[in-house]
Amino acid sequence: MRLISENDLALGGLPIGYLNIGGEARAHTDYRLTNLAQNNVTASRNITGTIYQNTSGKVKLVSITVRFQVYKASTSMSGAASVVFYCDASSSPTTQIGNISQTISLDGLATSGNIYQDIPTLFWVLPNYYYKAVRSATGDAIDPALQYWVESDLF
Repeated sequence: MRLISENDLALGGLPIGYLNIGGEARAHTDYRLTNLAQNNVTASRNITGTIYQNTSGKVKLVSITVRFQVYKASTSMSGAASVVFYCDASSSPTTQIGNISQTISLDGLATSGNIYQDIPTLFWVLPNYYYKAVRSATGDAIDPALQYWVESDLF
């Protein structure tokens, strides 16, 4: 391990082959992405605002797939739905790091119906940081539904 020096910063970055991990320059060979486990934690997660903490001591990659759906038993429908992602060092995270949303307005449909789309997103969670996902819906939109939540501890 090598600490980042003022000289490194003055030269505009790190020496070739090093990564900046938590303010320390670490040789990239120490952090090969090998033996990674993808943990499907869908059964123990939700998108209703529950707060989770990264206690792995490693940077965590979080992959979430959400289903957006609109249903109406008539020939017109409109609505909007979103999932907002928060992550920071606070035990009640307020820093918005992402957002996925769908808005739909259809009139004159031949039949009533059900429209849905699955949308994936990815984000990083630093060691000891907290994170959450919060869903909302208006109109004919149904609350977004969690399809998959997969986490991988990286380095």
